[in-house]
Amino acid sequence: MFMKLSKFFVLLSIVFVMTTGSAKAQELPITIVDLQYIMRESKAAKSIQDQISKMRDKYKKELQEKEEDLKEKEKELIEKRKVLQGEDFEKLRKDFEKDVITVQKQVRGKQVELDRAFSQAMDEVRAEAVKIIATMAEQRGASLVLPRQNIIIVDQSLDITRDVVSKLDATLDSVDVDVE
Repeated sequence: MFMKLSKFFVLLSIVFVMTTGSAKAQELPITIVDLQYIMRESKAAKSIQDQISKMRDKYKKELQEKEEDLKEKEKELIEKRKVLQGEDFEKLRKDFEKDVITVQKQVRGKQVELDRAFSQAMDEVRAEAVKIIATMAEQRGASLVLPRQNIIIVDQSLDITRDVVSKLDATLDSVDVDVE
């Protein structure tokens, strides 16, 4: 009898601990969000990526034209080398090198400009996403929002990523990329 009673209390204790633990887990006010997914899959982010891609293509065409011009100048310089002597040729060679350096600086400048514009536009998306995340966390009573990248296993009901994307798409479907 004592053995049956002690088994009953052990089982009762285990059940009590398990239900208390799961109740505490349910009380823990957390939510999960995948910000990388949001920054990749939202309409605004895709809009930015499309705009940057078109700008890169445009700059690439401009660069190809400049490269063709430089190749022509190089051919002319090689031809003039046969005709010109000393200082005259050196002056043309230095002018050509300056042209090459100028084009290289323009390429770097355009890349920096595109990177800056991309970052600014994505910052706008990120700021709006964070506002939405904060609002949704508050509505759910969550006092802690964790990034999905740091979570291995989670109850999907805690993940608000897709809801955030939906609300973000409704409030901010595109961002103009400003390249100066």
